Amino acid sequence: MASLPKKTEEVLTVPMQEEQKRLYMRILTDLRQQQERREAAYAEQEKAKNRALQSETTIELTVTVRRGGNGALGLRMDDNRVVSVSPESNAAEVGILAGDLVWEVNGKSTQGSSFSSLLPGPDSPAPIKLKLRRTRVEGGAEAVEGSVMAV
Repeated sequence: MASLPKKTEEVLTVPMQEEQKRLYMRILTDLRQQQERREAAYAEQEKAKNRALQSETTIELTVTVRRGGNGALGLRMDDNRVVSVSPESNAAEVGILAGDLVWEVNGKSTQGSSFSSLLPGPDSPAPIKLKLRRTRVEGGAEAVEGSVMAV
């Protein structure tokens, strides 16, 4: 087998210059860091998906509320979703929470109707039976949008 010409052998055996080595190492480091960031972001997304799937719970409740002395229930509503509950109200005493969805009022579905349209008049002393759906995600909060109405 013939040997390489002397000049070619010298080119192949010349060590990389320091600046080239630093540039090469910097590129390798950057590539490793990018890969680590992508892997960490992917792992965090998977953890978040798993937490959401494992910790979401929906329960249905039936409560009976009475209007306060001023005729109010102590609820602030956005359509059929409870936005807030007055701390001193009967609604708070029976356990209604912000985020609850009212799906029935005195046996009438709220689907296609607003919560307030199904309530007896403000002067009525009759108790009001509500069926609620409560969905909770551990560590999460439900967003409530739209106009807010106090009842």
